[in-house]
Amino acid sequence: MVIEFIVAEGIIVDIFEIIDWYNSKRPGLGERFYNELLNEFESIKRSALKYAYYSKDFRRAVLKHFPYLLIFTATEKAIVIYLVIYGGRNPELINKKIN
Repeated sequence: MVIEFIVAEGIIVDIFEIIDWYNSKRPGLGERFYNELLNEFESIKRSALKYAYYSKDFRRAVLKHFPYLLIFTATEKAIVIYLVIYGGRNPELINKKIN
């Protein structure tokens, strides 16, 4: 069975802003962030249920080399990425964004 993988509306813009920010700090760093993000997407696709719950039905993935969280849901039919957000943010802000 194929599970649909969805990146929520607006997240793509956030991702490109993060890439641009890292590239402004050091050329090529944004591409490293993007590649790590894609690798984490693949890991989520393979085994979404291994990730710990963050809040209610939301799960959390943490990038290994960048301080970013991926907040997502996983059901039998779909995986939906709701946030790619800096991990140092106030958890209340993250909760407001997903509720």
